[in-house]
Amino acid sequence: IEHTLQWARDEFEGLFKQAAASAVQYLTDPEFLPTMTERLQLNQQVVMLEEIKKILLDERATVFDDCVAFARLRFQEQYNNEIRQLLRKYPQDHITSSGSPFWSGFKRCPHPIEFDPNNDLHMDYIVAAANLRATMFNIPHNTDRAAIAEMLEEVEVPEFNPQPNPDPNNAANNAADNAADNAANANVAAPYNDFERLNELLEELPDRDELEDVRLETLDFEKDDDSNFHMDFI
Repeated sequence: IEHTLQWARDEFEGLFKQAAASAVQYLTDPEFLPTMTERLQLNQQVVMLEEIKKILLDERATVFDDCVAFARLRFQEQYNNEIRQLLRKYPQDHITSSGSPFWSGFKRCPHPIEFDPNNDLHMDYIVAAANLRATMFNIPHNTDRAAIAEMLEEVEVPEFNPQPNPDPNNAANNAADNAADNAANANVAAPYNDFERLNELLEELPDRDELEDVRLETLDFEKDDDSNFHMDFI
């Protein structure tokens, strides 16, 4: 259980503190971009600006419905899609190159979870994650489960799109995955390099004065406040 608690704590920090910290700096510090350019490698700059753009533009929450959608999609990613992707690489009956079952001993085979709004635990997650997201964006809280359930009905959950993820110990799977990958990417243009993507992001990000109405804050974990949804999320 200690491992799962630490994993959940790391998830809290990543979603509700670290993800917003750079965006807050971008909003408040005029020297943020020059400093970032001096201190970070090119690929690190791209990653950071992608996160800032996601927070301030692509996934910016303006109403509580947006927070519910964020929570629902995160549930899908963490407890369904990522597990399905892992099992695509290492199925439940997978055998290692040494002839031993991959899922044995301390390695327990995970199983994807299908979201069920009638499952109290699933809804506990949605309520906590949505309200934490609302706190980040200074949106009033909502704990009305009936209302949240209605909001969930409007969330469009994309179909799982498996990524090529071959087992390096399985030549047959490797060849099949490579063939599928090549076919899927036959008509896809080569990805932009980091320099081009960085320039795109700098153009796409609005100036700070265009974001004066954004009230964004990072969340510091506090386990002793029963009303802040922190331990509910954990």
